[in-house]
Amino acid sequence: MLFILALSCVIFLYIGLLTWIVAILALIEEGVFLLVIHSADPFAGILTMSLCLSVSILGAGAYSVDSLFFGRRRVVLSSP
Repeated sequence: MLFILALSCVIFLYIGLLTWIVAILALIEEGVFLLVIHSADPFAGILTMSLCLSVSILGAGAYSVDSLFFGRRRVVLSSP
């Protein structure tokens, strides 16, 4: 079951469809995976969780399906 969820998250993130929702879902899935499997080296899981968190915050890229549906999001930083 976790394999199918992880594979679908990878496919959706690769094409950029519903990016922030899928990234949060992948973050939760990886957390469950770390708690259930009890890996000897949790560094890879923690790294994956941090990458999912950053993708959920940043959103999809310029050439994603999300940008075609919802438009490109621009972050403008103002100077103090």
